[in-house]
Amino acid sequence: MLTSAQVDFFQRTGFLKLPEFFEPATGRELTEMAWMELAKYGVLKDSRDTWPSGPAIRGPQLKTVRSFATPLDVLTGEKLRSCVAELTEHPLTRIDDNTLLLSFPADDADSKPWNVPASGWHQDFNIREGIGSPFIIVFFILSNVEHRGGGTAFLSGFHRLEDGQTQHHASQIYKSLRSKSDFFNRLFDMKSESPNWEIGAKTSICDVEVELLEMTGDAGDIYIVDSLLFHTITPNHSPGPRFMAKAYYKKIA
Repeated sequence: MLTSAQVDFFQRTGFLKLPEFFEPATGRELTEMAWMELAKYGVLKDSRDTWPSGPAIRGPQLKTVRSFATPLDVLTGEKLRSCVAELTEHPLTRIDDNTLLLSFPADDADSKPWNVPASGWHQDFNIREGIGSPFIIVFFILSNVEHRGGGTAFLSGFHRLEDGQTQHHASQIYKSLRSKSDFFNRLFDMKSESPNWEIGAKTSICDVEVELLEMTGDAGDIYIVDSLLFHTITPNHSPGPRFMAKAYYKKIA
């Protein structure tokens, strides 16, 4: 199903975007189901005053909405398994741990410039399956996500760096990267009040090109991502919530 060029691109960058992978109507259906769950906790689709602000669902009750995503099974069928299998030398199996990614517009969007956060960068490891267990993450765009709309920011190519192949705490990776390049000094500068970098900024370390990118796209698009890529959530400065979801595929021992 995938071309050799797509496989080579994934191996080099650590991600692959596949537009129009599933029907946009399916994304809309799942989004409406999420709103129905949110309504149980007083968060109403047509009443912005009830929306929380910020990059995450907060509170012990609302957090349960993150895992409502059993219906995502409709998105993780044989077509996706085949694509994932073509991108890795190891056989993979899906972990039953789907997650809804929902971020509401920030309250300070009108007064504060949008910026790629200096904090929150991390790699995904699934503790239940063993720290550092190699796996693939698939991000599903359920409703259109534009630039500055809360999409995940990530560093393509990061998995090929020495730091990107470790199992260290994020703080150790921060320290190591900042010692190697001014690119990372600026990106991770928590004291800076101006935007650290523009999306698309690049640097090279030991012949590995690293690029700062943002997950944007239309309902129905997916991103297949190496779990070792450094990534973080970004502020949502769009008029509405960002609805995405993710599923994991782990290496079969």
